Parts: sequence; C-alpha cells; structure tokens
Amino acid sequence: MSLSLVKANGSGSCSAGRRFRWREGERKPARSLWLCTLVVSFALVFPFPATSSDEGPVLDEGLGRFLERYAQPALIPITERVSLAFAFDLANVVVIEGDDGVILIDTGWKVELAREIRAAIAEKTDKPIVAIIYSHGHLDHTGGVRAFVPPEREGEVEIYASEHWRRYQVERVSSRLPHIAHRLVAQAGLLLQGSEAIGMAAGPVRRHGKTISYIPPTTTLGDYTELVIAGVKMEIFYAPSELDDELIVWLPEEKVLYAADVLTDVSPFAATPRFEEGRSVDGLIQAIEMMMELPADHLLPGHSLPLAGSQKIHNFLQANRDANQYLRDQTIRQLAQNRTREEAAAAVKLPPHLADNPDLQERYHRVSWVVRGLYTKLGGGWYSGDPLEMLRLSPQDEATRMIAMAGGYGATLDRSATALASGDLVWAAQLAGYVVTAGSGEVPEIARARQLRARAFRALASESPSANEYSYLLTEVLNLEGVMDVNATVPGLLGGLVSSDMYSLVPTEDLLRDMGPRLDSERSQDVVMTLGLSFPDREEECGLIVRRGVIQYLPERPEKADVRARLSRATLDAVMSGQARWSDLLTAGRVKVSGDEATRADFERFVSYFDF
Repeated sequence: MSLSLVKANGSGSCSAGRRFRWREGERKPARSLWLCTLVVSFALVFPFPATSSDEGPVLDEGLGRFLERYAQPALIPITERVSLAFAFDLANVVVIEGDDGVILIDTGWKVELAREIRAAIAEKTDKPIVAIIYSHGHLDHTGGVRAFVPPEREGEVEIYASEHWRRYQVERVSSRLPHIAHRLVAQAGLLLQGSEAIGMAAGPVRRHGKTISYIPPTTTLGDYTELVIAGVKMEIFYAPSELDDELIVWLPEEKVLYAADVLTDVSPFAATPRFEEGRSVDGLIQAIEMMMELPADHLLPGHSLPLAGSQKIHNFLQANRDANQYLRDQTIRQLAQNRTREEAAAAVKLPPHLADNPDLQERYHRVSWVVRGLYTKLGGGWYSGDPLEMLRLSPQDEATRMIAMAGGYGATLDRSATALASGDLVWAAQLAGYVVTAGSGEVPEIARARQLRARAFRALASESPSANEYSYLLTEVLNLEGVMDVNATVPGLLGGLVSSDMYSLVPTEDLLRDMGPRLDSERSQDVVMTLGLSFPDREEECGLIVRRGVIQYLPERPEKADVRARLSRATLDAVMSGQARWSDLLTAGRVKVSGDEATRADFERFVSYFDF
C-alpha cells in the first residue's frame, strides 16, 4: 500500500536522523522497506530544540520503534470510498467519499491540525463535507470539528452522536477539570520540551495548533441505527465501553469496520490513572464480541494503523477480548481472596500467550495500572482490607519516622544513592522521596534528595516500554529539577483544553452548584455574603451564598443580597473556561453591578474567594 498519494507536513527521507537513542547494549533496529515508506523523521512531530541531547532521549528500544509510525501524516487509502487520516493528530479521522459528499467519522483534537486533514481531503475530492459522526465525546475525536464546519456552514452539515453524549461533555467542564487536566498533561507530556516530548503511543502530540472546538450533535442515535448518507450504507452500534457514549460504525458494502477507541494495538486500557468514570471493562469485552460477528476485511481503530485481512482481524479482536476478560476476571478473583490492591497489582499478569503478543505490549498503560483501576472500580474501593489503611500516618509523619529509622537524612540519601548505582531504581526514588516529603527548603539534604529522585525517574523513563509512564516520570522531573512548578502551571492551560462552547451546554443551575470546589475555604472562613445573579439572555435569576467556607446555590432571586450583578451566560462561560477575567469584564461593561463603587468592590471581593 502506497502512502505517498497525499502531501504531508514537511519532507524528508528514510535516512533522516532518528530522534531516539537506545539504551547501551541494545540492538538498534534495522530500517525496513515498510518503514521507509511511512517514516520520514520524528523531528517532524516535534520541531523544537533538544533540551537533553542533540541525539535525542534514551528510550526503550521497542517503544522507540513503535513511535516511529507517527512520524509522517498520511491519508491512507482503505477502499475506493474510504481513507484513513493517520498521524495528522492524536486520533485518526475516517474519510468516506459518498456519491455527492464526504462523511467524516471523528474530527481530531485541534482545529489547526484538522485543517490539514481538510486540505488533504481537498486534494482527493472537491465534494463537500455533508456529515460528521462523533464516535464518542473525547476531545481528541471532537475538538477539530470547526475546521470542517465553520460558523457559516452550521446547520448544513449533519452531526451524529450517541443519545448519551451529554454526560461526558458536562463532566469535561465540571469542577473535576483541574484533576483531569493534571493527569492528561502528565500522560501526554504536554510540558516536556524538545526531544523529550515523545508524544503518546496512541498517536502524535503535535505542538502547533491550540484551538479546541465543539459543536453539539444535530442528530442523536440509539442502540442500533441504519443510515444511508450520500449513497453510503452504514450501520451504527451503541457500544458503551471505552466511554459510555461510544459508537462503532460498520460499512457493509465496503466491509470496513471502525472500532473507535474500543481497542488498538497495545495492552488493554480498561482502567487508567485518570480514572475514567464512563469506562467499562464489561462494555469493552461485549463491544469486541459484537465486532467479531461482523465480516470485516478492514479494521480501522481510533488510534494507530489500520488492519486488513479477515483472519488477521479475527485474531486481533480475539486477543484483545481475551486480555480484557483475563484482567477483569483475575482482578475480581483477587478481590474474592481478600487481597489488597497492591497485592492484586503485583499478582495479576497476562498469561504468556497474551503477554508475548506484539499487539498487546505495554506501550500505553501498564497492566498493573489497569489492575489497580479495576480493583477500585469493581468493588475494592479505597479500602483493601488492611485496617491500618483506616489509621494511616500522614505521608510527612511516615517519612519522618522512616528517615529516623534509617539513621537520619544523610544516611537515607546514602542508601538511595547506593540503590541508584546498583540499578534498584524504584527503591532509590522511594528513599529519596521520604526526604523530599519530610524535608523543607531549610533542610540541607533536600537538594540532594530531589536530584537523586530525578535521576532515578530519568533512568526509569529510559527503561519504560510505556510512553505514558515515560511522560509521567519526566513531568515530575520538571518539578524535582526546578524547571517549573507543574501544579502552578497546569491551571493556566485549562483554557486550551476546553472551549467556552462546552460550558454553554451545562444548565446554569448545574454550573453554579458545582462552584464549591473553586471556593477557597480558608480565605472565606469568616465570610458570609450573598450574590444575586441575573442572566437576561436566558431569563434566569438566582443567587449564591458564601457562608463560612461553604457555598449554597439559590434557585430563585434572593430577596436580600449584598451585591447584585447582570451578565449574559456567555460571559459567565468565558470566565469559567479561563478565557476572560472578572476585572476585564467589569471594565468592559459586560458585567453590570447594581450600586456604587463600593458595591462593585463587594462584587470583586466575592468572586476573589473563588479560583477562576
């Protein structure tokens, strides 16, 4: 299959310099003819100056080879009608050429990158885009939609999604967003720079482009839908699995099956460190079983390369199904035997015939992470049966006592250095971590502890087969080496992870009831204030009370209020999404406060108790 039909971002050749270095003693991979077709240079993905070595970061050999697939974006032809926009963005986009228009399944993450897909489509056909199907609500599948549906074409392009689409979109802009953002930023390595920013096993994380958009669906679908769009027959199955609004798309005349994010060629991701509320291991198993009943000649995943051949597809689906089933069953078995979560994570391993399968390697999540997540989700909760978990010392108290037992700060760090030198990396990091946790800026050994922990994390990253683990580790190194305060940096990125369009989908009451986690309870501990709010564009009036570190939502106009404000819902959405500040909106007249300057000061004081 030739991938040279469509111009991609940049140029190069198979002889272009590789950005990775393999660990000493490992065999460097041969350059295959297939890779020469696909790979130009990983530098195309991350065109930044190197921050480690001009030769690139030291990576696990298998991981480095795996990531090379994403070097060159391409519009891969699947059948006469169907193409796959691969490696333009984190997620794939399926392009279906109908009789009089183009249908897309998913839109990518960023508008700027989606425009490159649109340009590639235009080189192939001048037919207009007439329909878009969201396979599910994750932003890497919906965020690029504005590239294909500019405001002037809204209403002309039908957008399909599951009837269950709204729950996740509301979750995306809930008070959990900072937590979700911290995990996402670390997992994707979004703060890493230069050659250390290797991307994800799920796809490239291209740094140009920052606009994320969303258009709500115009048509929602139930459990099973048959459609004919632009002469193309398709069957769409509701498959709550990786997310609870997942759709699988089957093109019977093309024998093309789009698996969305139900599976890809890595080990199972039935649970994640981000703790996806809408993910179901049982749903994943059932979705794969449903796909196995379809006579597909082509399988297109939401991430990674397409697969062709009915027997290859069957084997691929069977292995993924069995791996998910095994992890589910053996985790529950550990629960039934009253094992703790960490005991379960250490005990449950994929059997050799699955662990050795090249399509089930730990390039994305680690199996032990999945077991921990399933343990928590399937009934283990936070308590694993050890009563000490109910009586646990604080992390700082425990660290202080461990240091004393080891003979003091210096002795603890000497043990850490010895462990590091011997290759006992996790123990080295843990010992240094005790000093980091117990110490403070006044402790002379704190700098040495941070350095040892950072060195251990760098060594662990170089050995990891998982791109996610690599990025989690090196993101924490940024903290340890003083490059940046990650916790302080991530909040400033929130506006780039969601758009104010998303907030408009949430009812005003739900949005304001969810304000509690934004309240600084310490600063407002002695405060009792009532704010009256009016949204003329929605004909809504309500109120908020801050009462000694606690909020209360008032569903009607409060009779008595310390301050009242009039604004549009769009103005509130702009503040909530981090795209505007209250002070600027007051100056611009977009927020009108009743009363004099003192009343305006009361409003500014009220909102200052919240994190915006």
